[in-house]
Amino acid sequence: VVVFKNFMLRVCADLARKKGYKALIVGDSVGQVASQTLDNIASSRFGVKVPILSPLICYDKEEIIDLAKKIGTFELSIEKYKDCCSIIARNPSTSVKIGMVERVLERIEIDKLVDESLGNLESFS
Repeated sequence: VVVFKNFMLRVCADLARKKGYKALIVGDSVGQVASQTLDNIASSRFGVKVPILSPLICYDKEEIIDLAKKIGTFELSIEKYKDCCSIIARNPSTSVKIGMVERVLERIEIDKLVDESLGNLESFS
């Protein structure tokens, strides 16, 4: 899952650069589940070449829910969807090291995958 998140961030970073955007904004917060540990946040961002801003990084779950209700995004956030974590991560690691991510990314030729994904990008208005 960390490698998949890294892939998504790389695609977004390349798209951001092409569009002239200066940063990505993500909803990461530090917690105890696998996607929220400091190791996994750092590993998922390995090699991403634009700044990544995390305005919710120190909020807890209840604070994020309260904020979502306040800005009108809560109902959208609770709609059912198939998220990759529930599909592929039965026992996710809470401490994926950057070196491990780097080796996997080299093996799967991440730059090629990002380029292919951007080549297949469709825009919807």
